[in-house]
Amino acid sequence: MAEVAYPYRATREPEAWGVLTPIPPPVEWEPQIPPEQDPTKTPWNVDGIAVRSSDEIWLSAGAVRFRPSTHEMVSYTVKVGNSEFEPYKLFLSKDGTLWGLGNLSVNGKRSAYMTGEFLGFLSRYNADADRFEAVMDEDKILTGFSVDGVGEDAQGNLWLAFENNLVRYDPRANKAERRMSQEQGYGFRNFAFAPDGAIWLAAHVPESPYRAEQVVRYDPITGEIKSYGKFGIPPGTSENSYLVLYFDRVGRLWANDYGWLEIPPEFPEKGSFVWYELIRSPIFITDRAGGEYKYGWVRPDYIYEDSTGIFWFSSVAGLARFDPDSGDWCLVSTVHGPVVEDSEHNLWVAGEGQIYKYRLQP
Repeated sequence: MAEVAYPYRATREPEAWGVLTPIPPPVEWEPQIPPEQDPTKTPWNVDGIAVRSSDEIWLSAGAVRFRPSTHEMVSYTVKVGNSEFEPYKLFLSKDGTLWGLGNLSVNGKRSAYMTGEFLGFLSRYNADADRFEAVMDEDKILTGFSVDGVGEDAQGNLWLAFENNLVRYDPRANKAERRMSQEQGYGFRNFAFAPDGAIWLAAHVPESPYRAEQVVRYDPITGEIKSYGKFGIPPGTSENSYLVLYFDRVGRLWANDYGWLEIPPEFPEKGSFVWYELIRSPIFITDRAGGEYKYGWVRPDYIYEDSTGIFWFSSVAGLARFDPDSGDWCLVSTVHGPVVEDSEHNLWVAGEGQIYKYRLQP
């Protein structure tokens, strides 16, 4: 008899994502890595992409720089004393500075942290020396934590989420300040800056990191902290994804593909926001999640709006295009990775061992 079922939570291994047949984007998306390049040298899973120029693409898979003109791919580490660590996340600030964020493990070990050799987990790329250099603030506030989220305000300050703390770092003065601490036992997964300068954070229970339990608004000027629950998101949602917040170009706050908030200019002094729940698309039903989540309706974990007003959502199902004017959804490919637009209006996406470039016509 053919195998048509297996016991729930059996020891059978789910299909590995890398074994499934990938579907590349349409021909308009130009692959940048030649097929003859050694696939073992190319990152398969990428959780961030930064474009300093059309010939300098950085991937958050560790810290990897790719030059399309030469196909050169170089991995970087940060050396402190006798130890090195790999930045696990990259962030490009508005002035072109590339930052590397680290965590408590050093080449799979906690040696540098445990010995006190290096307690900071922020680094800056020095283009002249072609290396990442560790950053330690004057008061050593940036010590002993793994960075979970990073953003930049209108004044050029970096904001870093450390477990249940929010820290502001001024790179010009090399000063860090702990600005907010959530006392209710929540940690911060990611956050987004509103047009009015307020910071909206996705807060989660540390014991259950993939389930955001509330959305918190923090006003850096007044110090006011207020929780808004989960908006219109059904309580008890158990899908295997955490809440991702994103402000679009007109100031709407998106939460995955649940929908968005219309936030009036006079908020929060007067008026209230309006929650719009998206009509969900079945393109997010996928067999690529494996195990008990196979054929589940997965949530996207990357959101990006390009300069033409088109939204790009990426999930385990793949890369999806959404036109808010027509309401049309389209699954572009099975590539699962973040999208970013450069100054020349090219879109870039990385995932499944390839980097693609798409020329927009804004």
